[in-house]
Amino acid sequence: MWINAVLFQIGWFTCVLERSWIAVGVTALILLVHGLYVRAPRWEWLAVGLITCAGITQDVVLIQLDVLRFDTHPWPPLWMLCMWLLFATTLNHSMRWLADRWWLASLLGAIAGPLSYLAGERLGAVSVNHDRLPILALAWAIALPLYYVLLNLLKEPLPSCRAPSE
Repeated sequence: MWINAVLFQIGWFTCVLERSWIAVGVTALILLVHGLYVRAPRWEWLAVGLITCAGITQDVVLIQLDVLRFDTHPWPPLWMLCMWLLFATTLNHSMRWLADRWWLASLLGAIAGPLSYLAGERLGAVSVNHDRLPILALAWAIALPLYYVLLNLLKEPLPSCRAPSE
């Protein structure tokens, strides 16, 4: 669990500071290490993929609402995709303790989500429209618990396609 948190932090700093193919390479290495330790790889990679898609969609909406600005406007840059991949690996591991605490996930999302973007802004990676910071906080207050809802839905067995035997 702590390895997941440390690897995420290494990846976060690499993505924000490098913003280049180095970030892609480090992300690939971290994902490789992550893949070596997961118990249900098929489920894990599906979850990581869906959370990443949801996160990138969230960022695109925030860009359109003029909450966030990247040099690659109107799309998040490649290093943000890397960061979302890395973040998605934390939800079922180092941040698993939030899984059944929706209110705490919402509160943490409202605080930590914007703080992460503001830290990225201080390091020159993104511009945050401070007048629209409440929108960013609200987006994360809603999104983080919803990511756990999505994870729980993925854990449910899918219905069979076969007709019941008579």
